[in-house]
Order: sequence, then structure tokens, then C-alpha cells
Amino acid sequence: MTRDTIKLRPQEREIPERKVRLRLPGRLAGDLDDYRGLYERAHGHEIELTALIEGILEQFLASDQAFRRHQRAGSNGPKPGAWSSQSRSVREPSRGAGSGTPTSS
Repeated sequence: MTRDTIKLRPQEREIPERKVRLRLPGRLAGDLDDYRGLYERAHGHEIELTALIEGILEQFLASDQAFRRHQRAGSNGPKPGAWSSQSRSVREPSRGAGSGTPTSS
């Protein structure tokens, strides 16, 4: 059996959504509120906080060249040691309660 060539390329399979609860430090929450206001002035309409955070995360991941290389390499997840502390430019938060660390539910 031969495969026919069609114009439509293979589509990515849907990955189920994941609900995330997040506690933000006061300064970051204030910065997001300020950014929402700037967004409204720049684009002429309001944006929900969840949509704003989603957009920020999407743009951040799309602009991270090391992450893009990692994805092109065909990996489905980080390899042990792939994200060493030497390659991080942001200090990891403490893992205690109220640390702002996202949790899945």
C-alpha cells in the first residue's frame, strides 16, 4: 500500500488542558495588574488574567532558544540534568507553602 501525498501536513494531536492553581507574590500580582492596564491601553480592550498569563507563558516559551532546540531534538520531557542550575538565569523559589509554585489539580 502506498501513501498519497496531500497538502495538509500531519496535525499535532490534542494535549488535554491542565488546570493550574497558582499563588502569586504580591509584587508579581501587582505587576500583572499593571501589565493588564498597559495591554488595555495598547489594544483597546480588556484581557482576563488567565488569558494574559497564558499569552505571557506562550511567548516566553516560544522565545527561549534552548527550549526550542530541546523540542526539536524530539524529547517529550527534560532529560536528567538537562536544565542544570548553571544554565538557569532565574533562581528557583523555595518549595515551602505559599512559595508561588504552581500546583496541578
